[in-house]
Amino acid sequence: MISGRIIFTLFAVALTSVCLAHAAGLQSENATSKIDEVLIYSNGMALTQSTASANLASTGRALLLMENFSQSAQLGTFRSSMEDTPILMAKRFMKEEKISEKIDYNMNLDELLNQSIGKQISVGNEQGVFSGKLMWVSVGALAIQNNSRLNVISYNGNSIISFETNSSFQVKKEIERNTTRKKWGIELSVVAEKPGKQSFPFSFIDSGAKWTPSYNIDLSTGAVGAGKIDAMAEVSNNGGVEWENTKMKLAVGSPYFIESSRAYNLAPTYNSMQMEKAASDSVSGSGNLDFSGNSVGTQYVYTLSEPVTLTRGESAIYRIFNSDVNYSKFYVWENQGLVQKAVKITNAAGKPFAAGIARIYDGGIFAGEALMEYIGESRDAELKYAAYPQIKVVKGTNRTTSETFFDRRETAYDVSIKIESSANTTDTLRLRDSMGYGDQVRLISSSVSAAQLSGNRLEWQINVPANANLSINYKYVVINFQ
Repeated sequence: MISGRIIFTLFAVALTSVCLAHAAGLQSENATSKIDEVLIYSNGMALTQSTASANLASTGRALLLMENFSQSAQLGTFRSSMEDTPILMAKRFMKEEKISEKIDYNMNLDELLNQSIGKQISVGNEQGVFSGKLMWVSVGALAIQNNSRLNVISYNGNSIISFETNSSFQVKKEIERNTTRKKWGIELSVVAEKPGKQSFPFSFIDSGAKWTPSYNIDLSTGAVGAGKIDAMAEVSNNGGVEWENTKMKLAVGSPYFIESSRAYNLAPTYNSMQMEKAASDSVSGSGNLDFSGNSVGTQYVYTLSEPVTLTRGESAIYRIFNSDVNYSKFYVWENQGLVQKAVKITNAAGKPFAAGIARIYDGGIFAGEALMEYIGESRDAELKYAAYPQIKVVKGTNRTTSETFFDRRETAYDVSIKIESSANTTDTLRLRDSMGYGDQVRLISSSVSAAQLSGNRLEWQINVPANANLSINYKYVVINFQ
């Protein structure tokens, strides 16, 4: 029995392919490309090494057509990796091709019934079951003829429940449809030295690929000690090419790209969907997944030991290295606001730390995050990662005198800083304050010895006992010449 309710469904079949037209006077060949190596910068750009392969009919100049190639590739940066085989021209192409396709679709009710006109069928409705020859009576009405009896049955009024027919009855039919399809990609003009299958290595700058460094820092419960630091890299392939078994390098440093130049399109259209993937799912091969590092010019470059596979829109997190780190914890207040928890770490990894987010774990407990600037080898960094409300600092400033002389004006300031602790421990606090600015600034006195830092800044390092109330007073003068 076949229901009178018909659902239309399209069944796609394989499309016929049409070759691109040959350029006048040149052999034009469809080529495949593979990304061999990608050097990723942290600013969304990547130096990409690729290889084009094509089967050429003859020697001489040829056009290599690579479909679906990265739309975010920067045309002005295409260059051949072979000195004797330059890329003479690179351009994007967009062409339309005619496609003839065959599809299957479900027939409508009229077409289904039309197959059974003049044939013996059985029809069931609310009046019962009628057998005989199916006939058209008028628009929207059918009849069953059985000898001299004619039973008229409406079908537009949904009175037909079902009908039986013979085995040759079909619910689908095949039709041919002509459409057009757009083909786009990159066209490279090269010189072939020999006919047959050849490879042409080349490189280009691609936008949309980036890596973001971050650090997990584990501290013990002591105020001073040795901890561990894990350097991580989140790599995102938001460019226009697939990385399949591709060698990956990460650069600590960002070369300048002339954003105002038309040679670079720094706002490419790409899939921004981020699919987090474990690093173990993103590499081929077996064994340890390690990065090696070395200085290349003014940059430091990490190279992953195994190739990676990241499709467009995918991201993965990799551990770059881990190292011991010496640290000292303290509390810091700067000019205004809250007292913050801070830690000073020393880079003893033998390689630079790229700027990124540092996540602090104190005694195994997550304690906070801090923005970490670039840290060179053997350099120190101060990370402020959480508020410490147990110590409150209030600053007051009074201008005491202002005198004008024939060549200058001198203004004296009297500053008080009050410290109140509700902690039940003695804490080390670093107070930092900035004096005013002028042609000359001179510290006159301080109730607690202060260290003078750059930019007219002062720092006091004091131990704050439990439940203490302390104060610091200092005076300075600002001189402005007439």
